[in-house]
Amino acid sequence: GTSGSPWRSINNVLYFSGNNAGIGIASPQTPLQVVGNIYLSSSTSGILMKSPNSTCYLVGITNGGAITTSTATCL
Repeated sequence: GTSGSPWRSINNVLYFSGNNAGIGIASPQTPLQVVGNIYLSSSTSGILMKSPNSTCYLVGITNGGAITTSTATCL
């Protein structure tokens, strides 16, 4: 990358601006900003989130579309 301006990948999809990364957005405003859907292809995958008391949870989904949470090891 170059200082002072966003770095753009060869395919013009992945961008970096300071400490922020964007997928499909040239000027990301948060550590990771995505334009479009995020697809998790494994049924055992989910989103790992850390609570204010430092307990980590894996957020997933059931076959019926209900959101689930389970405790998980923090990274």
